[in-house]
Amino acid sequence: CALPILYPSIYQKRMKKLGVDIVTEIDTPAHATSFWYVDPSIMLDTVHVNIYDEEARNFVKSVYDEFLDPENPVFLGEAFNVGVDEYPPGNNEQVRAYMDEMIKYIDSKGIEARLWSGLNDVVSDQPYTGYAGETPVSNKGVFHFYNDAVADLTTMLEGEYRMINNMYQNLYIVPVVVNGTNDFLNLEKVYDTWEAGIVSFGEGEIMPGHPLLLGSETSIWNDAKAGCSEFDLFDRAKDQIMLMAEKNWYGR
Repeated sequence: CALPILYPSIYQKRMKKLGVDIVTEIDTPAHATSFWYVDPSIMLDTVHVNIYDEEARNFVKSVYDEFLDPENPVFLGEAFNVGVDEYPPGNNEQVRAYMDEMIKYIDSKGIEARLWSGLNDVVSDQPYTGYAGETPVSNKGVFHFYNDAVADLTTMLEGEYRMINNMYQNLYIVPVVVNGTNDFLNLEKVYDTWEAGIVSFGEGEIMPGHPLLLGSETSIWNDAKAGCSEFDLFDRAKDQIMLMAEKNWYGR
């Protein structure tokens, strides 16, 4: 596979010269079918790692070790995303323990851990909810605040969790549109009504410059398998890039 050679030596280094730090993600314990292909014994099913199994958790860590090896790392960024979104309901305490374990493990390598926010069950009638519970979760990681149905701003602020605003209603693009997201951003509407500190449609607004708000970020997810070309994706991304630059750097 050319990935271990080309990804660090060409793409990531080229981006660093342009002032861009690439944050790579290996998403577990959900969205983990690639792990099932390697070792089905560590899985609950074809998608979810069995987080109750210490051997399974150690296997995930061994993958992180391989890609983040300080002597010859594949991922060169100063941050690394461990995922932890959309694990099945009913496992809240164990998922929180998994979050805590992986945040601390990545932090021990001198790398900033990133993950998708989900410390609450704000809305309970979804197939994947948040992880409300009592198990402590380290605030050394940075949470992508992407859905106010699974994350509550008050909880984030009280726990002193640093966050990046990825609010899906405003900032997600899924080409051909699925799950109520956008095919293209309604740039005029978002520019006029959204600010980097607005993380929900309710009371979720944090003041610009707050030390726990690191900025905002927009996303393109190819969930619909629509056959988009690179040009199709850039045609969508260019509006996102302009919006993020205006709202995060210049302000209003």
